[in-house]
Amino acid sequence: MSFWRGVAWGAGAAAGAGIIGALLGAEPLINKVTGRIAGRIMGDGKMDENLAEMFTAASGRHPRVLLETALRAERGKAISRPLYTTKKFLHFDDLMFVPAQLAHLPTGENEYIELTTVIGPRAKRPLQLGLPVYITGMSFGLSLSDRMKIALAKGSAEVDTATNSGEGGLYPPEREHAKHYILQYTRGGWPDDPEVLRQADAIEIQAGQGAQAGSPQSTPAWKLTDEERQAMGLARDEDALLHSRFPGVERPEDFRRLVARIRSQVDGIPVGIKIAAGNDIEADLQVALDAGVDFVTVDGAQASSHAAQPILLDDFGIPSVMALCRAARVLEGTGVSLVVSGGFMTPGEILKALALGADAVAVGAAPVMAAVHAQWTKVAPFEPPTTLVWHDGKHRDKFDPEEGARDVANWFKAVADELVTGVRCVGKVSVHEVDRSDLCAMTPEIAAVTGAALAWHGGAPQLERAPAEAVRVPRRSIGWGPLEGSDLRLSR
Repeated sequence: MSFWRGVAWGAGAAAGAGIIGALLGAEPLINKVTGRIAGRIMGDGKMDENLAEMFTAASGRHPRVLLETALRAERGKAISRPLYTTKKFLHFDDLMFVPAQLAHLPTGENEYIELTTVIGPRAKRPLQLGLPVYITGMSFGLSLSDRMKIALAKGSAEVDTATNSGEGGLYPPEREHAKHYILQYTRGGWPDDPEVLRQADAIEIQAGQGAQAGSPQSTPAWKLTDEERQAMGLARDEDALLHSRFPGVERPEDFRRLVARIRSQVDGIPVGIKIAAGNDIEADLQVALDAGVDFVTVDGAQASSHAAQPILLDDFGIPSVMALCRAARVLEGTGVSLVVSGGFMTPGEILKALALGADAVAVGAAPVMAAVHAQWTKVAPFEPPTTLVWHDGKHRDKFDPEEGARDVANWFKAVADELVTGVRCVGKVSVHEVDRSDLCAMTPEIAAVTGAALAWHGGAPQLERAPAEAVRVPRRSIGWGPLEGSDLRLSR
């Protein structure tokens, strides 16, 4: 062993000596090149002709802005960007949980912590989930590949939560593998077959989304496979067109008729609506309430997308935490479930959203990243992992849905485990008992938005110190019993 160690040391020393020798031999050339560069930058008396001006020009903007400026100049039309904005919005970072210690004790380690959740309790057949977090709408054929959709369905089924079809219609293999399936009714008018609608466990009418607002979207027919066209009910030469609004829906009463028509075609499952969060959120939610929906999904400005115009990603909508608090105020006491989505990546963010009034959180980027994290080596280092994920990704056939499903399920299990820990540490026994009093705010801004007590006030939460308008957001205290047949029973 010592012999081979000596050989290794000798080889390393020889290689190091060779590198040093090469550098010393090249010293005159390196000095000459360095000197010319330094002279070009430091010796040029005119700043507008100096190479260093590029550093000045770039320092005030994100590199993405410079790249997109070049792309606009090259294309001469609107560009699109994948995933999410890099803009920094007010989020949940400045909220902290208050741990129970002496005056209020943590929950004992042998006590069961309830995570089960009900969406649409007023419906004849509410959607009952083992977790308060599920997969948001990401479409087959317009966004994700068939393999990724199957992985998400299988992974969500293993932990007794739901997956969402997205705008691509009902994909039969996805429906087959999903335990709980939310089907979106889209601005393209699909799916319009009652037999298809009845295969879902809930219907989500997609009026808009955080990353794209209510913008029209079109996918040309030649880009669609036969399977993708069939899922959306399109003819062979028909483009997949999502209108900016539902055809025939021009006023609130038209939306009431749309909800009533869909409800009449399904057998008592919840019918809800998804909207992009805007500054008219109270008026939007009132229209939804008047139409009699069972749940509302509010998508914040941090939401991601397969491809959205930068102006929509960066400059439209309001942050998820603001939208959540305002929506909770409107929906309080109505029996309508509130789902929030847009920018949620961690268990802490999810638990904070539940404490502020959400009944469930819908997530997208996180489970997709979980599904692909161990398979990126199939395309690295020359290709991004999205080439394994997108419906038109050139390496999508290399993605293993079974391995992806395992990792999606593991991600949800880890999230559930951390939620259990969080609930226990604030002294509660149900995730739905956690409320605003379990939070404190690090800044006046987040205190004003959420009504949480400022941390430096000390003692019990001082809600009266926040603006009056901000604190009139009472938290519903609802505890759901265990789900029959649920095999997810996580506790410490």
